[in-house]
Amino acid sequence: MKKIIVALCFISSSLHAQEVLKDKVLEWTGSTYGNGFGHKIYSEDPGNLTLLNIAGRHNSAIWSNILSITSQGRVGIGTKQPVAPLTIYNQAGQGHLTLQANDDPSTLSRADLDYQVSGTGHVIGRLASYYLSSGDGGYGGLTLWTRNAGQLQERMRIDQQGNVGIGTSKPVEALQIGSFGNNTSKLSFPGTYNFERFNIGQTSNGNPSIEFVNHTSQSASYGIKIGANIDQYGQGLYIAAAPAAEAYSSLQYGAAPGIFVNTANCVGIGTSNTAGYRLAIAGTMIAERIKVKQQSNWPDYVFNDHYTLPSLQEVEKFIQQNKHLPEMPTAEEVQKNGLDIGEMNRKLLQKVEELTLYIINIEKTMKKDQEEKTILKQQVLDLSGEIQQLKRK
Repeated sequence: MKKIIVALCFISSSLHAQEVLKDKVLEWTGSTYGNGFGHKIYSEDPGNLTLLNIAGRHNSAIWSNILSITSQGRVGIGTKQPVAPLTIYNQAGQGHLTLQANDDPSTLSRADLDYQVSGTGHVIGRLASYYLSSGDGGYGGLTLWTRNAGQLQERMRIDQQGNVGIGTSKPVEALQIGSFGNNTSKLSFPGTYNFERFNIGQTSNGNPSIEFVNHTSQSASYGIKIGANIDQYGQGLYIAAAPAAEAYSSLQYGAAPGIFVNTANCVGIGTSNTAGYRLAIAGTMIAERIKVKQQSNWPDYVFNDHYTLPSLQEVEKFIQQNKHLPEMPTAEEVQKNGLDIGEMNRKLLQKVEELTLYIINIEKTMKKDQEEKTILKQQVLDLSGEIQQLKRK
C-alpha cells in the first residue's frame, strides 16, 4: 500500500498544475510470460461519483480490480462499491483476510486489530490473536479486550483447545466465566415485566445459585433460589423463596430454607438441621393420607395363645407407681425425644387389643354370672313353691 501511495504522489507531482488525467490509464507490464502479468491505475466515472482503481492480472489477459478509491473518500478492496471508509470484499473460496505477526512464542507474538479514538489515541477495543508455540503446526488463540478506567483489559479468550473464557485468561472447560478464587460472575436472562429474570452463577465466598424471579403484577416480582450456601445453611442443597417485592434489591429470602438436602441425604423442610433424621419438618403439616410401613412386628401377637395378658390388678398397680401405662413412653420422654408415629401406633394397637381381651373376659364373666343368677332364681322359685305346698298341708 505504501508503494502505491508513493507512486501516486510521484505521478501527481510530475504533472503540470493545469493538466488533469481524465479517463486515463497507467499500465505496467511486469512480464509477457504466459498470458501476461502486470498492474494498472485508471480512473472511472460510473455516475454520481468517480473512482481511482488499481487492477492487476496474473497469467491472464483479464484485469481484476484490486483496490478502488471513491471521490467520497471510501476505499474498497476487492470491490468498486465500498459502503464504509474501508470495505473489503472476499469472494467465497478465494482466500482469507490475514493479519500476520512474527514467529516469536516467547513474547506471545500477536496480530492485533485495534479500535482507537482519534485525537486521544485511546484504544477502546482490541481483537487479538496470540501465538504459543510453532511445534506440531503451531498453537494459539484469540482474545477480546475493552477499555476501563484508562486500562485496556482482556475480557474474553478462546484458547488453543477451543475453551472459551469470559473474565479469565485460563479457561479449563468448554465455557468458563470468571477465574477461580472470589468469583461473583453470573449469567442473567431478563424477563418481560419489571425486574423479573433468570440468574445462574456465583455469589460471595463461592456459593453458587440458580435464581428464578417471576412477576406477580406489572410492578412486583417474587423469587425462588436453588443453590449451595455453606455460610447460611451449611453443607447441602437448598431451595428458598422470597415474597413479592417492587425492586430486585428488596427481595428477602428466608433465614431458613424451604427445603434442604444435606450431604447425608437427609431432608429438612423449613430447617437445615435434620438432627440425623431422614426427614425433619420445622412446623405443622397436613396430609390426606400418611402410610407408615413398620419393620418391627405388628402386635397381633397379643391374640396368640401363649401371650400373657397382665391382670387388671397388675395394670392398676403399675399405673399407681409410674403414672402411665405399661410399655408406653412418659410425658418427659415424649417432650425430650419426640414421638415415633409408627411405634406409637403399634403400641396403641397393642393396648387396644389387650383392652379387647379384657372386655371379652369381662363379658364371659358377666355371662357366666348371669347364667348362675338365672339358675339361683329358678332354685328360689322352686323352693318357694315347695314352701307353699307344705303350708297348705
